[in-house]
Amino acid sequence: MKNHLLSALIMLFAGTSFGQFFSKPVEGFSKKKPCYVTLKSGEELVGTIKDLDRKKGLIDEITLEVGKKDKRKLTPDMIAFAYLPESGLNKVASAVDVVYDATQWESSDINGEYMTDGYAYFEQSTVQLKKKKIEALLQLVNPAFNNPVKVFHDPWAKESASVGVAGIKVAGGLEKSYWVVTGSGPAFKVEKKDYDEQISKIYGSCSGYISKLGDDPKWADFPEALFNYSKECK
Repeated sequence: MKNHLLSALIMLFAGTSFGQFFSKPVEGFSKKKPCYVTLKSGEELVGTIKDLDRKKGLIDEITLEVGKKDKRKLTPDMIAFAYLPESGLNKVASAVDVVYDATQWESSDINGEYMTDGYAYFEQSTVQLKKKKIEALLQLVNPAFNNPVKVFHDPWAKESASVGVAGIKVAGGLEKSYWVVTGSGPAFKVEKKDYDEQISKIYGSCSGYISKLGDDPKWADFPEALFNYSKECK
């Protein structure tokens, strides 16, 4: 069944540039496969998820079983980055993203073997929520082309129209907002409604590229524009 579904997904997008799609947000995680967590202290942990709590859409705490008698409770401010295993259903739903991403890992510092094996990459970033700054663990949605701009899933974003096969939504649906990090700066929110006003902030390190976007850049073209930007303006 999965093989037939994967074939259908690939055929659906045949002839299409996968570079224009971001990875789908991961909602469910496997409690059987190991996850790989690197703490800010430099300590590297390998273990399975025993519990994962969310608060207002964000990961609030992960209980990781590192050994039979060693359970670690980790909060986002403790974690530098992590590879978390997707649940089986989530992995099938993101099959198209995996097929595309597998061709791009040589240009990225993200571990491609983990990603093609059904992992999602999360990274700690400082985000501004109204008047408060918080340390959040966010999913990177452009892992294969994340230099010089990283784009993270916004847990509160609503999704634009997406493409479906056999009742499963796949790459193509674009969220209405993302958290974006350029260089070593803090994350800032980019929304569909003000994308054109954020162009210089997103692509400012390569001003010559901005002219290629034209006078009326479209939100639907954001992933593809960013993919091309990563190739031309590193």
